[in-house]
Amino acid sequence: MIAGRRAQECVEGPARPELIDAVHERLDSLRAAVPGIGVMDAMAFELAVIEVVTNSIEHARAADATVPVYLSVELESADGELRARIFEHGTEAAPVPGESPGMPDLHAESGRGLALLERLLSSVAFERIPDGSVWTLVL
Repeated sequence: MIAGRRAQECVEGPARPELIDAVHERLDSLRAAVPGIGVMDAMAFELAVIEVVTNSIEHARAADATVPVYLSVELESADGELRARIFEHGTEAAPVPGESPGMPDLHAESGRGLALLERLLSSVAFERIPDGSVWTLVL
């Protein structure tokens, strides 16, 4: 997939829709820094990262209602892999997602995110950290 090139990008900010554009820009920068990323891998990775960031913006709940949830998105190409870590800072304790129940009914309006991630990526992990949670995505 990716031979010998290493690159890192990071973007941080309040969990608001405007952050999605900044994440797209960092993904573009990562692709430019590592020309060996295949088109299909780049599309799959971008879709997965944007899915998690969008879900974090939409669903993460602040532990303290006076302080917004803050996201840190770290993107990396190293050792032949694409990796992303999406930190949700200041979130209330949420259950750790279990195995995906699979795709929902054809007409369902939501519920495809985790199943989609599992199909696109080599590895998907979610864990609680002291001030929130972190998603780790690997392709």
